[in-house]
Amino acid sequence: MIHNKKGFTLIELITTITIIIIIIVIAIPTSLTIVEKGKQKEYELIRDKILVASEKYFYDNENDMITSININNIMDYIDIDEKYILNNKIMDPRSDSKNQKCLNGTVNISYNTLSYDKATFTYVENESISCN
Repeated sequence: MIHNKKGFTLIELITTITIIIIIIVIAIPTSLTIVEKGKQKEYELIRDKILVASEKYFYDNENDMITSININNIMDYIDIDEKYILNNKIMDPRSDSKNQKCLNGTVNISYNTLSYDKATFTYVENESISCN
């Protein structure tokens, strides 16, 4: 008499499910960390673009003796992907997409009035605001 074995044994199923659960337990936190690091890198790129735009704005208006610039005042100077602009504000890539926040920072400028070319630009991040 030949027995035709079909399907998996209970031990095989439990072992397979256990391996899948272990992989999921390892993969989810790792992927979340990667996503958070990516959002932080996007923020840093935007911050750098804000500093470059502030320099352009400063040197275009150097007779005004500017010591700080709100980032909302440099929207015409900033070279940033349109996906980060909402209601003429810069979106914070670190915020939750369901409750989107926008950056609300200021760039402080320090310089010697005799030599504008030695100006130092520092981004000061204020609490993010609603984009609406």
